[in-house]
Amino acid sequence: MQEFMKIRQDKNGFKRCFYDDTFDLFVWYDREGGDITGFQLVYDKKNMPRALTWIKDKGFRHNKIEGEDSLYFNKTPILVADGYFNIQEVNEKFREHSKGIEKDISSLVYSTVKQYDPRLDDQFI
Repeated sequence: MQEFMKIRQDKNGFKRCFYDDTFDLFVWYDREGGDITGFQLVYDKKNMPRALTWIKDKGFRHNKIEGEDSLYFNKTPILVADGYFNIQEVNEKFREHSKGIEKDISSLVYSTVKQYDPRLDDQFI
């Protein structure tokens, strides 16, 4: 994965974005050089893009991404509830693809994804 260097920052913390053909990883920090406060891992980008979002002290949310470009029109992508998440498959692929990013980020994402429990997904509570 490579880092997208030109990402717009705002007053609500610091953001980084990593990408390749399979994954997009957005990482949120409390401030530049600070602690990671959350991430969003977008996977299966070519077939049926979905996103696992984790926010520290809040938990997880798993979504399907709808509204991507089509042959006839372009719709704004939105996140909608999507129940099934193959933790092992996504984590194994992420481990293969994340070699280009810092070990502390990839390790945090890998270990956190393993903790996902659909019964605790905050959109279903």
